[in-house]
Amino acid sequence: MIIKSFFRNKTVKIYMIILTIAISVLFILSSFISYYQNMQDELFLNRNILIVTSKNNIYDDLKKIKLINNIENKVVLLPDKTYNTIVDSQYTLTDSEGNIIDSFTSNEDGYEFKITWERLFISNFDYILVTSDKNTKNKLSKNDVSIGLTESWVKYYSDHQDLYLNKNVGFKTNEQNKLELKIVNLYNSNFPQLMVSEELYNDLIKEQKFNVYTMNILSYSESNRVIKEVNTLNDKSDYFSTAFDCSYKDFESNTINNIDNLIGILKLSSYVILFVFVILIIIIIKNLLYDLNKSTTLESKIGFSKKQIKLNVVYRLLLLLLFSTLFSVMLSLIIILIINYTFKLNIILFNGIFFLKILALVFLIALCMILLKKY
Repeated sequence: MIIKSFFRNKTVKIYMIILTIAISVLFILSSFISYYQNMQDELFLNRNILIVTSKNNIYDDLKKIKLINNIENKVVLLPDKTYNTIVDSQYTLTDSEGNIIDSFTSNEDGYEFKITWERLFISNFDYILVTSDKNTKNKLSKNDVSIGLTESWVKYYSDHQDLYLNKNVGFKTNEQNKLELKIVNLYNSNFPQLMVSEELYNDLIKEQKFNVYTMNILSYSESNRVIKEVNTLNDKSDYFSTAFDCSYKDFESNTINNIDNLIGILKLSSYVILFVFVILIIIIIKNLLYDLNKSTTLESKIGFSKKQIKLNVVYRLLLLLLFSTLFSVMLSLIIILIINYTFKLNIILFNGIFFLKILALVFLIALCMILLKKY
């Protein structure tokens, strides 16, 4: 009876509508933030690489770190520059006044179309990554090597195959053991690497005196935190280093930055609306407590204890919150379905953590105000 009379009140219905709209806006903003973060992470996932070099085996420690995927133990090699199949880049060094300090230019025909050692290195990493042909259909012989480069460089070099195809190139292991391999082809790879036969790969990894792990970070927004956490493993190894790089295609870098800016705007908007929402909650609860004075006075006269009166008030406000949240979920779902259908998107509405935070926030505000009120 007490609850029915509470919800028959016209003012309570208005408050419920206001809360429903406010929570709906927060739900929808949260859904859009999650949608764009997922889009950003999908672009980022296959375009980033984190390389960890360690004297000790830290594979199990890396597995424990969240948001890391596809951890692999890799072989690495160094270039043997006594071969001219792959060459050093041309360069010119100048001082602050523009005077040439040092320069290198080859007079060799077709030099600008030759593969350079620079193309085989990942930023901030001193070795060339090597993978095996274990998961490929076309197997390599033990003396063959395929060179993986980004798509644009494969296209650039493919018109000049006579400069490298079926020609020998030299590499060195970290122990300075020399290795001569024949280049059989180039292939598209997100990051530069060499591919060798599984047999040779297994021989090389047995000889390697340190561990090199490659992995992907699953979240763009959490990438810096993940790298910092990986760096804490430094204490578990005599020698430890990390290198991180991203390799985006075409306009992917701009797309990720634009999404990042959009997420920032959406988050700022949600914080502003959340602030307004908190103010609304305080005003609504204050007004409701004032409106409930007659009811609480009546309850006191008919024998309810102060504790029972406060519990009844909490019960009323909790139901108001639950109904408002339920209606906001239904309203948000309808709006999201319309947006998905109209713009062919795949936005998911429900965010469990966000939902619990909203409930907890409102409940705490209401509880504090009720406990501070004297009956």
